[in-house]
Amino acid sequence: MRFSGIQRVTSQTREPARANSFMHLGSPPPEQWDVGVEIQTVDMKHGKVTGLMKAINVPNLPHTVVTCWGGEIVDFVNYMPLTDKWRATSSDDSRHWSMFTDVQSHPETFLHRWPAPLRGKRMPQVLEDCIFMRWKEMSFVNVRARETGLTIEGFYYVCMNRKTGAIDGVYFDPSTQPFQRLTLGVENSGRGMSFASAKSC
Repeated sequence: MRFSGIQRVTSQTREPARANSFMHLGSPPPEQWDVGVEIQTVDMKHGKVTGLMKAINVPNLPHTVVTCWGGEIVDFVNYMPLTDKWRATSSDDSRHWSMFTDVQSHPETFLHRWPAPLRGKRMPQVLEDCIFMRWKEMSFVNVRARETGLTIEGFYYVCMNRKTGAIDGVYFDPSTQPFQRLTLGVENSGRGMSFASAKSC
């Protein structure tokens, strides 16, 4: 399944900024650029997903950048809202998940700390219109890191609407600022960005 849209800089910032990361450039930041995503594998039983991400027309870069990513489906069985890795604290989780409208509507349900006895339960019914995920870029596909001056240390908090396929994402990396928001829609058949030359993750 393929999606296309944009990634844009929001007005919210995080301090201090110490390093650049993939699609996170230095000040002054670009306003937005085109992004394509291809979901290649989905393993609902184990809560895993993989895919490719393509950044197009990123300022100061002469070519498109493609990355391979692996993801976790926050299904309340295999993975919970608490990240517990990638340098994300529980406060970071609360802050970023709370940017999604569906979480804002039911914060006590989604952002509960979920102690061990409550894990392994199914997704709360009030949240079943969405698929929540974390996407972590693992490697560059078409370029070498030193050719871009970028890193892929952060990850995305992701919310997908089950009915429309629309995707909203927020990038997290404690070493960078400002916040960047990912907005994607399902591509129409035969249209959109091609991943023909990219390898599978």
